Amino acid sequence: MRKKLEHNLRAEKRELKKRPRMKVHGASLKRPSKFSGMALAKIKKRK
Repeated sequence: MRKKLEHNLRAEKRELKKRPRMKVHGASLKRPSKFSGMALAKIKKRK
């Protein structure tokens, strides 16, 4: 599960690089970005 989550985050980052304008679109992206931020913090702590 954790591996899948990390993979999803990487894919998400790639998508954001491709389409930075997507960030501007509201609620649908706000919630996942908040969650991915938390997950990234956890991943950084582990390393």
